[in-house]
Amino acid sequence: MIFARTDPDAGRGRGISAFVIDLDSPGVRIEPVEDTGTRAVERGLIHCEGVRVPAAHLLGNEGAGFTQVMQGFDFSRALIGLQCLGTAEVTVEETWDYVSHREAFDQPLSKFQASLSRSRKRKPSSPPRGSCACGPST
Repeated sequence: MIFARTDPDAGRGRGISAFVIDLDSPGVRIEPVEDTGTRAVERGLIHCEGVRVPAAHLLGNEGAGFTQVMQGFDFSRALIGLQCLGTAEVTVEETWDYVSHREAFDQPLSKFQASLSRSRKRKPSSPPRGSCACGPST
């Protein structure tokens, strides 16, 4: 999917449309971009020189592409938040497992005052579900 200005006279944020293009079309060149962050999503640039895009490849209404992108950002922010919560939950579970089974001075680390004090009454085999600042887990 690409976005292109279809109305050069339209104001800021207007006159931009979304299209689907065949990446094997003549005049399309893909340039990978090195990313040190999320590896699950590849990043790159698409260069188009003299590429013909059929009108049937328009996504949505002509000139509404910028609005479509902004609505997509609203959705992706929620997904990023969920990724962070999932990672935090796994981190808490792994930490609880570690301090419950790792021993020092003949007792699990979880028995010491500073380690997960809210969950000290739990059995060492059960993680402190819902005890992180992000709220209860499901």
